This record gives sequence, structure tokens and C-alpha cells, in this order.
Amino acid sequence: MLTPVVLIFAGVVTLMRLTQQVYLFDPVLAWLIPITAAGIGGLLAALMVFMGRTRYRSTKDMLQAFGGAACLCLMLAWNTPQAYILIRDGQHTEYDANWQIVHPGPSRGKSGRCEAGLQIDSMSLNRTITLCTTDKDIARQRSPGMDSLRVTEKITSTGVQLQAYRFYASTP
Repeated sequence: MLTPVVLIFAGVVTLMRLTQQVYLFDPVLAWLIPITAAGIGGLLAALMVFMGRTRYRSTKDMLQAFGGAACLCLMLAWNTPQAYILIRDGQHTEYDANWQIVHPGPSRGKSGRCEAGLQIDSMSLNRTITLCTTDKDIARQRSPGMDSLRVTEKITSTGVQLQAYRFYASTP
């Protein structure tokens, strides 16, 4: 019984790591799809409890089934929009972007903030995205005189996957 739970948890964690470089055109999709899936899953579970038991149908049992199924569906569907971008074919584009290093970096949730953040003005998203990094990583990737940033992205109909970025020296 424990093995499926561990496999599901490992799959969700792996997908969360894979989708860190994925950005949606419409951020509403990031929460609308999982919440809809959770609501439908919860209603189906509550309906199964209601239809399955002929005696002792209590509201408490239906609420427990709804809550459990809704949490499970929410967890499984949380990264669905981002995973959709990962598996879709898209147009690969490369461009020079404006960038800036900020201290401190973006939030990492309960574990605090990143040491530094690399802010990139994304041309395809028309907004700034901030990547979590450290000063050591930036120093290793960027030598003196490297003042330009080349970004490689995969663009789909629903969002963008940031595939790579590199610093280079622009010629005068």
C-alpha cells in the first residue's frame, strides 16, 4: 500500500523540479486547472459514497470522501499546465535579453530566499522573470567583459520553457 503513495509523491516532486523553468502566458491557468480537477474529483468521490451506501449515509462520510479525493486530485494536477508545455512541441527561439542581478533573489517558500536572482526581460512573455541563482554561479558563467545575455526558449501556445541562457561579450 505504501509503494503507490511513494511513487506518486516521487512523481510529483520530480515534475515540480522539471517545471521550475516553465512560465505560462496566462498565470490564471496555473491555479484554475488544478482547482477544477480537485473539485471534480471530490464531487465524484462524494457521489460514490452517496450512491454506494444504502444505509448510514452521513454528511461526514461524504465530506471526508470529498476532502480526501480533492486533496489527491489537487496534488496530482498541480503541475499539469506546466507539464503540458514540457511535452508539447514548440518553436525554439533565441534572443538577446536585458538582464539584471538582484540581491536577495526570489523566494523559495519556507526555506527563505535565494542568495541572488537573475532578472531577465522575456520578449516572448512580455514580463520579467527572476531565476534563483548564487553569486558563485554568476561569477563562474560570466567573465569580465561579458555584458550581454543570450536566452534560448521553447514557445508553445500556452507558455514558454526557458531552456538555456549564457553570458557573452558583445562587440562594440
